[in-house]
Amino acid sequence: MRAIEEYDLFKKAHELNVKLAGMIEKRDREKSFLITEALRSGTGINIALIEGAYTGKGHFRPALDRAFAKGAGVRYFINLMKESSLLDDKEGKTLEEEAVNICKMISGLRNKIDEESKNEG
Repeated sequence: MRAIEEYDLFKKAHELNVKLAGMIEKRDREKSFLITEALRSGTGINIALIEGAYTGKGHFRPALDRAFAKGAGVRYFINLMKESSLLDDKEGKTLEEEAVNICKMISGLRNKIDEESKNEG
């Protein structure tokens, strides 16, 4: 198995985190709070993937559940930033689509693991 950092899912989540981190510099302190919270959730995706990948096969599936929850959190904070006019519609839509696609990738991986588990058992 390749290192988790080599997979597209990890790379896409990392790219979203880099974008969110870059946004902090562009906003004043008060407005950066929501961005920081989105980034905390976003980095949680990658942390869950790393922890699951490096603690053993039986721990990876629950780690995907945690990663999915963190992805949903990122989407929530992005929507909150859009509604509070911290993001323009175009930027907000782009970031939200990225978060949704990451969640879809996680769901696909969870489904694949669940299917493989059924076939093994």
